[in-house]
Amino acid sequence: HSLVEEDDNHNCIFQNSILNYYENVVTREDNDFSTYASYIKACIDEPQDLTDPSDVDLVIKIIGTVFAWFSIEDIFLKDHGMEAISIELCGTSLWCAKRLISALG
Repeated sequence: HSLVEEDDNHNCIFQNSILNYYENVVTREDNDFSTYASYIKACIDEPQDLTDPSDVDLVIKIIGTVFAWFSIEDIFLKDHGMEAISIELCGTSLWCAKRLISALG
């Protein structure tokens, strides 16, 4: 499955089913969205300590995992140079980031 798709103008957008799901999530009163923000920040700042908290939504966990992967690539590049990372994998990561960030809006 894919989180994002392209519209008729080739813009990356979240699939309608995900948007409908989050529309329902936002209207619930028991949500603490600050948990989501702190989870994403932790994924970026400490990617090696990635956790699976029960109070974080699955789609947010996927987004956090993608950002953690970018962070790990960045750490390897800074600490060990170009020979520590795969150019092809970095290209795939950038493609994924473009689609994800574009869909986030």
